[in-house]
Amino acid sequence: MDKDIKNIIFDLGGVILNIDIRLSVERFADLAGVTSDEAWGFFKGSEVFHAIEVGTGTEGDLVEAIRSFTGKDLRPEEVVGAWNELLLDFPEERVEALKRLGERYRIFLLSNTNATHATYFEKRFEEAFGEPMSGLFEKVYYSHELGLRKPGEEIFAHVLADAGLDPSETLMVEDTAPNAETAERLGMESLLVEANKGVFSDLFAEALA
Repeated sequence: MDKDIKNIIFDLGGVILNIDIRLSVERFADLAGVTSDEAWGFFKGSEVFHAIEVGTGTEGDLVEAIRSFTGKDLRPEEVVGAWNELLLDFPEERVEALKRLGERYRIFLLSNTNATHATYFEKRFEEAFGEPMSGLFEKVYYSHELGLRKPGEEIFAHVLADAGLDPSETLMVEDTAPNAETAERLGMESLLVEANKGVFSDLFAEALA
């Protein structure tokens, strides 16, 4: 990592929180009685998933979309449960590394997410670690609260301006290439990690030494 870096912005899913979208897709397939490929096609083609990530859609909209897809009058908790299945665990090694990095750098979270998922993973984190997830960061930025999402430049620019960050002193840690590329276009350094594989003690070995 460049010695001039003073700030680190972390993505959440696949970087800090392990995720597996296939679990939710397969659950939706089971609910609908269709193949995983058909459920994946729905997931990729439905506007509701984009809408809830930018705050223009609600959990109720998601429930209705899944009901329409399955043709069944599913209970809201069934839909929410299936949607949350993709959210896995917070490896303790990453959490401890974030605490140590926070002693040396200004660290932030920037995530494409939605209100349903945020409620769920924040609760899971607090149950696992006995403290709010937000305490790991100087500030948390969620797409559904900002009305913007990655890889659009606007959400990165908002974070830089809001936190008063110099892009040349800022590292973006991502598991998605288009997001990392946007960060670089805005003058940040980027670190692209394989989803669910990042071992912070290796990635930030020098900084954590």
